Amino acid sequence: MVAAHDGDPRGTCPTCGAALLTDKPFCTTCERLMTGATTRRSRPGQRQRRTRRALGDLKGALELWVVLLITSAAASLVAAFSELEWPLIDAVVSCLVAAIVLFWCWGDRSRIRPLLAEPGFRGNNWWITPLVLLGFGLFMTAYMSLLELTRVGVESYVTPFRDAGWPMWTAFLLISVHPAIFEEFAFRGVIQERLGLVMQPRDTLIVQAAMFSVLHMLPLIFVSHFVLGLALGWLRLRTGSLLPCMLVHGLWNAWVLMGELTGGA
Repeated sequence: MVAAHDGDPRGTCPTCGAALLTDKPFCTTCERLMTGATTRRSRPGQRQRRTRRALGDLKGALELWVVLLITSAAASLVAAFSELEWPLIDAVVSCLVAAIVLFWCWGDRSRIRPLLAEPGFRGNNWWITPLVLLGFGLFMTAYMSLLELTRVGVESYVTPFRDAGWPMWTAFLLISVHPAIFEEFAFRGVIQERLGLVMQPRDTLIVQAAMFSVLHMLPLIFVSHFVLGLALGWLRLRTGSLLPCMLVHGLWNAWVLMGELTGGA
């Protein structure tokens, strides 16, 4: 969850477990009003330190996004101007992305660790994960039907692996498992946590979803990935865990691949 600010901790929120700040009568993560919470006037030095911390959190989120964006753009350029097979490019880029994200996660380990400790499936949260998966599936069914009506083609994920003679398990590894883990660590983990320290939850959801959709650099899927980013971000807020987000992300990508395989793509 949100790391405690040096010199300003006031326990943890009973709803989401985030650190409470003495100058805030509410939780800065879930916005729950704390009964009996008191505020204190900040000294100029304290305000300056908080401002520097906020700018540092925002800068870190943007830096990770820019590095991932550059990596994605470089992969597209290599694929366009070289004769290398796309599965090989995808495999190399996936390893690079994993290293980048793990580096950032290590720096934010105090914030990421609680998101992995809470499973997010127990108690009153058991129904949220299947609801998000079902809702996004219905949205994508309607969205893909609309694209078919407009005769806009969607690029196949399976075909490049078939053409290159790669086994299908590699497609599932690179398209389903890898993004489910490392994109969730990056966007619903590092980026959403850092943005949540300087923005209201609703603004945080919108910004991280927009950053997530732009990363994929395909105009046809901007809308679908923006909605997916919103759904996964909301799921992370409601469950307090990254694990349901990884599960939904991985299952959806695997479902898309299975649809292509059974459809003869």
